Amino acid sequence: MRKRNVIAGAISGTAAMTLFSYFLSSKKDKDFREPALLGKMVKRILPGSEETVSEIAGWMMHGSMGLFFAWTYQRLPEIRKMYPDLPDEVFVGVANGIVGIILWKLVFSLHPNPPQIDFKRFYQHLILAHIIFSTTTLSVMDEEIPVLE
Repeated sequence: MRKRNVIAGAISGTAAMTLFSYFLSSKKDKDFREPALLGKMVKRILPGSEETVSEIAGWMMHGSMGLFFAWTYQRLPEIRKMYPDLPDEVFVGVANGIVGIILWKLVFSLHPNPPQIDFKRFYQHLILAHIIFSTTTLSVMDEEIPVLE
């Protein structure tokens, strides 16, 4: 029996997406850094917390979402049948980007003091960031690993 490597896919995809977000933030002089934004929101909810704690929390939340999306790629039969080629991987990324936009809008709307960022550009960036996530994650997950029985 062989099993797809969900954890390696999640780590690779999340790393690629995050590198893209940090690069674009620097290039466009905007804050698209998902872990940093999450950490900033944690710090604002828990103002007495140490900066390091809120930063770690932001990274953990971001990484957890990457793992969740990779897990759904493994579990949902419709997606598992779809990703042998790049157009399907891009489609999955666009769909995840839309889900990401919805989740971020919800988080920002529920937070009592969300960061003031260029929301329109942030949401636009999420589509491309999730395409990078999906293509990387699915490519890595496509490499099967042997499982001992």
